[in-house]
Amino acid sequence: MSRPRSVLIICVAVLAIGLAGCSRNDGRDMKAPLINQNESIAIVTTAPAAPTTAEGDDLATSAMTLLVPWEPDDEIDISFTCDGVNSSPALTWSGIDPTVGALALVLSDDDAPNYLHWVVANIAPTTGGFVAGGASPESVVAKNSGGVVGYTGPCPPKGTVHSYALTLYALDQMLKVQPGDDAITLRNLIEEASTDLAVSTFTYQR
Repeated sequence: MSRPRSVLIICVAVLAIGLAGCSRNDGRDMKAPLINQNESIAIVTTAPAAPTTAEGDDLATSAMTLLVPWEPDDEIDISFTCDGVNSSPALTWSGIDPTVGALALVLSDDDAPNYLHWVVANIAPTTGGFVAGGASPESVVAKNSGGVVGYTGPCPPKGTVHSYALTLYALDQMLKVQPGDDAITLRNLIEEASTDLAVSTFTYQR
């Protein structure tokens, strides 16, 4: 009976010493957490992928450029609109891949997507541009949304501003089309055959 009682006394003494050690004050005070203190979380983000064509080619590496007589997103000169001479601008381009089958141009109204002002296909890849008011002799010009075989300048309703896009396309082939073909139909064929493009945007206010 005496041995178990002695063991019990020793265990109680050891436990008391352990508790005293845990509660010992070492001079350092623990501050209470702030009311608005939250856990910090590291957020990892990834950069978006470069835009690609339908075939998966990286457009960021394209060398094709389109030079126009206006600054990006600037207002186009009135001479190129229905309020002026209504003549197509002089254009130049460069960086055309030598394997391209043909080039094409489409002038569209971003605020009226199915209104096409100018659609030109089968431009020879060796052509470096168009003079003002003209197109290369071998090219095929569609009947635009204004019913004209050729160019009709921007002409938004009075008191409005419209945005426009002039797009130069590189095509993988010459298209089987005729002068005066419907502009929307020709644009669809151009987009199907496109391998690269360069775009210039602008606005016009009436």
